[in-house]
Amino acid sequence: MHIAFIGVGLMGAPMVTNLIRAGFSLHLWNRTQSKLDPFQKNANTYTAISEAVAHA
Repeated sequence: MHIAFIGVGLMGAPMVTNLIRAGFSLHLWNRTQSKLDPFQKNANTYTAISEAVAHA
């Protein structure tokens, strides 16, 4: 299953971590791009919401 996840802040980051551990394919977007850095190896990250959603 491919999931688009919008927002990896205080609540989103732990949720994304759990989804990665569960083996889901994630497509992430965040307003502050640097917050996506910890997920670069395990998820796809995008600079536009529309790109993340299009791949989910």
